[in-house]
Amino acid sequence: MKTLLTLCLLVVSTLSLAQEPYHLRSIPFDPGGTGTVVTRWILHLGNQDPGETNHENYGLLMSKNSASTTVNSAGFAQVYLSNGSTTLNIHVTELGYDIRNGSHCGAGSPRFNVITDVAFHFVGGCSNGTITPSTIPGWQHVRFDTATQSFPPILPTETVKKIYLVVDEGTDTGPDFSGVDILDDIEINGILIGEPN
Repeated sequence: MKTLLTLCLLVVSTLSLAQEPYHLRSIPFDPGGTGTVVTRWILHLGNQDPGETNHENYGLLMSKNSASTTVNSAGFAQVYLSNGSTTLNIHVTELGYDIRNGSHCGAGSPRFNVITDVAFHFVGGCSNGTITPSTIPGWQHVRFDTATQSFPPILPTETVKKIYLVVDEGTDTGPDFSGVDILDDIEINGILIGEPN
């Protein structure tokens, strides 16, 4: 019986890792100690996670509560692998997220900073993406084709080493002048990150 239970737990654990190869770790960037930024998964703030019925619905709050975008701070989060490694060694064709209506959707934020074996790439921000309505009321999908919506373009031959999600536009930047984003289902090549791990 003990062997069967161990085997079942191993199978469940293996399936979980297979279904969720990527995670997102919040690492707010605030070297000057301005206290203007936050990056945090918050229970019941997000949309319903696909295939899940536990109603935890985590959402990612990212905010830069600064009167000037030039302040050296940013809501920041890094993608890492299920084994804990922050070096990804993957090829990427699409990045994205779901964004709650009323969130800041600027030309430079939220965006992805991507480091490959060739170059540093600026992917986004939000208003430069392809925006479509979500089936969940109050949300929209934002997607970026990394070959056409990145600067410089990410070539299919490049190996992606690091991916960061960044919110660094303050309350002086339109169209909403809020500096606040509520995100969920951060996407890498169709795979979603929808909760803390």
